Amino acid sequence: FGEMANRYVKIVCGRGNNGGDGAAVARQLWMRGALVDVVLLGKVDETNGDARTNFDIVRSMAASGCGIGLREIGTRAEVWDEFEDSEPDLYVDAIFGTGLTRPAEGIFADAIECLNNRAATSLASLDLPSGLASDLPEPIGPHVVADLTVTFTAPKPSCVLPPAVFACGLVATAAIGSPEE
Repeated sequence: FGEMANRYVKIVCGRGNNGGDGAAVARQLWMRGALVDVVLLGKVDETNGDARTNFDIVRSMAASGCGIGLREIGTRAEVWDEFEDSEPDLYVDAIFGTGLTRPAEGIFADAIECLNNRAATSLASLDLPSGLASDLPEPIGPHVVADLTVTFTAPKPSCVLPPAVFACGLVATAAIGSPEE
């Protein structure tokens, strides 16, 4: 995905830990010179823990006008509108992480569909493509089909076993400080 300076990145986040990871990635990309929009499927006030901390930081940065935007999306119509407005250089999928056990629905399924219907824009998923269950080789419902999946600590079964692996694109493992065991 190369140099990020002056590239436009749109990060689509859920309200959980994976979304919080997306907010953290937004800051990292911004520090590398990217223009970043964070699209939260929900409200910052509906998040908690580390995710809330990361979204609060992004919200403060967005309020300062520094080059990070934050939009809170609450309806299906807003999801579709969000994807009509622009075509970034890169989309980042940070909707769902490893805890998903049932098919995505509502605004989450719509966001997955919109990500999959993007034009030629590249798509990177954080930890695993949203909509896959981390420990299952079979997709459990609508899911993102990524060009790159950056999985944390170790590859998840869905990132290495067919047919789910075909939704992952290139898989890279990132160390995030988790114990090896």
